[in-house]
Amino acid sequence: LTGLFKFASTPDSDLNVTINEAKTQLTIQTDVGTTRFSNLNFTASNGIVDSSAVIVNSIAFSSAFEFGNALKSSSGSDFVSYASGLTALNNTNTASIHAWINKDSGKVANVGNNKDSSNRISLLCFNDGNAYLSVGNGGNAFGRFSFSTYEGNWALVSLVFNGLGATNSDRLKAYVNGAEQSLTFVGTIPSSLSSSVATDFRINSVEISGTFGEAEYDEIVLTSDASTLAQHQAFYNSGNGALGTDSFTNIFTYWRCNGVDGDTTLIDSVGTATGT
Repeated sequence: LTGLFKFASTPDSDLNVTINEAKTQLTIQTDVGTTRFSNLNFTASNGIVDSSAVIVNSIAFSSAFEFGNALKSSSGSDFVSYASGLTALNNTNTASIHAWINKDSGKVANVGNNKDSSNRISLLCFNDGNAYLSVGNGGNAFGRFSFSTYEGNWALVSLVFNGLGATNSDRLKAYVNGAEQSLTFVGTIPSSLSSSVATDFRINSVEISGTFGEAEYDEIVLTSDASTLAQHQAFYNSGNGALGTDSFTNIFTYWRCNGVDGDTTLIDSVGTATGT
């Protein structure tokens, strides 16, 4: 959700903003360069706000912020693993992974099985500024695109696998914040996932390299079909999460990441894939 507020003149006083939707970006613009707001006061309906309001004496300024719970790594070895509940991935020829991710430059974020290059499906935003979408079944294969533009902010990232396609570009697609990305491919994207790809599915761990992420995750969705760009855009623009007719219809796992500090499990709101 994005809001734009414009002021022809801006008094030197407080601006109080109440937000009721998660993943909200607010831009406040004034055409008067000599005045400012004394304070920006953000509140949310759920009482949780993570904001970075900046007060400046300029023509325009903005503050992007997100509120609500999220899964955040706090040490060099944090990860969530899944022992069961994801078998819908095994042997399938269509699947999609969607996740809100917030990582800084030089950091790592990963959702998926990234233990073996010949047996995996993963959405990896790596520390080299690239995102790697891997789909391996008997061989190493992935698509890569530059992710550096999105670092330091929340981004909705989607991996869409359709093994029924004829070429690599038909079989694997990437979307970020409502736009399709141009992929550079290595290897041949397979026509189906392996019979055991659901094993070792993790969040925030890249087993093949022994690397752990340092990032935030929210609203992670797995679907059994090759989600369309329109569905990705509906999810991106929705203030109601992934459930509903305006986004996905074939969800088999949905981690909303709505826990609290001290929780030891990540609950699946749709299926049975509870992570620890």
